[in-house]
Amino acid sequence: MGGQGGSGVGFREIAAELREAIRSKSLPPGSPLPSETDVVKRWGVARVTARRALAALEAENLIETVPGRGRFVRDAGGTSGERTGAKFEAVAAAVRRSVESGAFPPGSRVPSESELSEQFRASVGTVRQALRVLESRGLLVSLPGKGRYVPHDPDSGPAVMTDAERIAADIRRDIERGELAAGASLPGENDLATRYGVARGTARRALTELERAGLVNTARGKGRVVVDQPASPADTESEDA
Repeated sequence: MGGQGGSGVGFREIAAELREAIRSKSLPPGSPLPSETDVVKRWGVARVTARRALAALEAENLIETVPGRGRFVRDAGGTSGERTGAKFEAVAAAVRRSVESGAFPPGSRVPSESELSEQFRASVGTVRQALRVLESRGLLVSLPGKGRYVPHDPDSGPAVMTDAERIAADIRRDIERGELAAGASLPGENDLATRYGVARGTARRALTELERAGLVNTARGKGRVVVDQPASPADTESEDA
């Protein structure tokens, strides 16, 4: 698998080369993918470009992330070889207990797939399967673009996000997908207020929430900008291996 170096290489080219390696079995099922840092060094690109390339392959179900281990090629059956059957049942049971015990009270949002993936040291696909089982049993309800919630009761559905939470969630998603790269300027409070039809104070609360989460900060003369995110636990583990 020959690497491309130098400037001008985009995430699509990197993803295409890795995709071909997977399809030609140069990277067989179960084999580890290069970490984000490895991709940065091999192709001479920014970390966000490396992250987008790997995210593209994960979106195509060609690879998956196993927290603490790294990214791996999935097999034809859709897994990297871990015991997903027993694992997803264990995850579903644990989340169900949290709902039934009140640890996740009615109206609350459950942790995201990535958060649960890290907590249970399971792949995102395994966690997604567990959450879908709970949705089918009426224990969780999914709101597109907002997350999964514990219903108040069978008829009322989950609590609705506040406008500030919704704005923050949209921006967070753009950052995680790489659509807002490190150093990119965020829309101003007035722009967000106009776009979402809310008061300026609401937009300010959304941006403050993102600052508290360590996703953005304020740069003199530029406004709020996206900060460079540290390597994921999966990448750190791969680099130390």
